[in-house]
Amino acid sequence: MIKNSVGRGGRNIPTDARVVQQLLNKVDIPETHNLVVDGDVGVWTIDKIQAFQRTIGLVALNGLVEPSSKTLLELMKISDTPDTVANKLDLVKPVKSNTDLGAPWIDTAQAEV
Repeated sequence: MIKNSVGRGGRNIPTDARVVQQLLNKVDIPETHNLVVDGDVGVWTIDKIQAFQRTIGLVALNGLVEPSSKTLLELMKISDTPDTVANKLDLVKPVKSNTDLGAPWIDTAQAEV
C-alpha cells in the first residue's frame, strides 16, 4: 500500500502521502477537516493522523503512518480499501489436499513408494 512513512518525521514521499490522505478522507473522524489529496504533508494531515490514532485506541499519538503499522492496517480496514489485510490473507489460504485437487493417482503413487 505505502512504501515509506507518512506524517510527523516521516519520509513523506508524495505518492505515499496521497494514499494516506485518500484513506483518511474515507474515514469519518469528528472535528477534522477533509484533506486536499496533494501529497503535501502539512498540519491538517498530521492532525488527522493523530485523531485517527486516537479513535483506534493508540496511546502514543505520533502522527506517523508507517508501512505495516497498526495505524495503516486499521486505516485500510476502516476505509474499506480493496487491499485490506483480510483480502491479503485470502491469497495465502492453505493448499488443498491431494484428493481435493482431483488427483487420486497421487495417493496411489504414495502408497506404492
